[in-house]
Amino acid sequence: MTGKYVFTVEQAIELLTKNPEEFKVIYNAQAKSFAAGSKFYRAKLQGKDFIVSVKDVEVSRGVSNPDDKNDKRNDTSGKMRLKIETTISRSGKYGEMMILLNKVFKERMAEFITTAGLSPQKTTISDVIQTVMSDTSKTPGAKIDDPIIRNGFDLEKEVQGEKETRLQEAIPTGVDSTGKKTYDIIAPVVDGVAVNNRNIYKLVCDGSVLVSARVHFDSVSLVKGNLALKSHIQTANVLRGAPGKFADDDDYKLTSEKTTQPTVKTSSNANADNTKDTFIGFDNDKSVNDAMRMIGST
Repeated sequence: MTGKYVFTVEQAIELLTKNPEEFKVIYNAQAKSFAAGSKFYRAKLQGKDFIVSVKDVEVSRGVSNPDDKNDKRNDTSGKMRLKIETTISRSGKYGEMMILLNKVFKERMAEFITTAGLSPQKTTISDVIQTVMSDTSKTPGAKIDDPIIRNGFDLEKEVQGEKETRLQEAIPTGVDSTGKKTYDIIAPVVDGVAVNNRNIYKLVCDGSVLVSARVHFDSVSLVKGNLALKSHIQTANVLRGAPGKFADDDDYKLTSEKTTQPTVKTSSNANADNTKDTFIGFDNDKSVNDAMRMIGST
C-alpha cells in the first residue's frame, strides 16, 4: 500500500471548524454508473484522502450474528450487518468530529448539487450520523438522544489487491510508567478459526473498544437521487467485549420529540498507530488521483 496522510481527530476538527471548504467532493462528469444509475465521487480533506486516526471508541452495539433471524441488520444483501456501531457519547473526540462533519457535509453537498447539475427538488442529502429513528422502527421520526455512528468494514473484500479492512485483537497487559494502558496485539481467532465476516460478532461485541483505528471517508454515493458519505474502517486494534442480548433499533434512548427529517505479538501498545505502510503527519502520496476509487462503496 502506498503511504497516505492520516489526520488525527484533532486535526480534522480544526479543519472542519476553521476551513470547512477543505472538505471537497471531486466531481467527475464521466463517473461510471453502477446499478440503478448510482454513481460514486471521491471525497477529500485538504486535498488528501480523508483518513482519520481514532482512539478509544466504545462499540455501542456489537456486529450481528448472521444466524439471528430476529436481527433486522441481517438483510438479504448482508450489507447492513457489516457495520461497526457506536454513539456520540461513547466515541470521545471522534464523536465531536462526526457532529461537525455532519454539518459540513450537508452544507457542502448543497453546493455540490449545483456543481453536478443535479435537481435540488429531486436530490436529498443523508445525515452522516443517525439522529432520528427510521421509518421501519416502532417510533419513526423520534429524535435519538445519543446519535448513532456507523462505519462499514469487510474482512474479506479486496480492493486493488488489498483487504478493505484489517483487524487485530488488543489484549490488555497492564500500564506503562506514565499510567497509560498497554496491550499485546495478536491476530484474532474465534473458536479456533481466524476472524471473518461471519464470526466477527464474537470479537466486536457490545462493549468492545476500538483501542485504535483508522476510518476512511472515501466517497460520496449518488443513489436514486440521494447523496450519502461512505466510510469504512481500514485498520483497527479491538479490545474484545462480551456478547450480549439482541438489541433492537428501538432500544436506543429517545426523546418524545419528533422531527420530520428523514498472529503473533506485534506490539506492546495498541494505542500506537502501528500499520507500517501509513504515516501520520505527512503526505507520502505525491501523485493524487482525482478519479473515483471504489473503496467501501457497497
